[in-house]
Amino acid sequence: MKGLAEELAENAGKPAEWGWEQFTKDISLGRLSESEDVAKIIGFLAGPDSDYITGQTIIVDGGMVFH
Repeated sequence: MKGLAEELAENAGKPAEWGWEQFTKDISLGRLSESEDVAKIIGFLAGPDSDYITGQTIIVDGGMVFH
């Protein structure tokens, strides 16, 4: 996500921080995702606590789809 924000800023001729602000204003949790955010859900799905989950789509986007 940070790479996309930085590319947006570069294309607009703005600093990287501007790109991050453009992305985070639409994310309910107010921050860009980290690789650890995805790793946590992968760890959960690979573990025993998810043994009754079938056929689901799990969106790891900090609430961006609701905004």
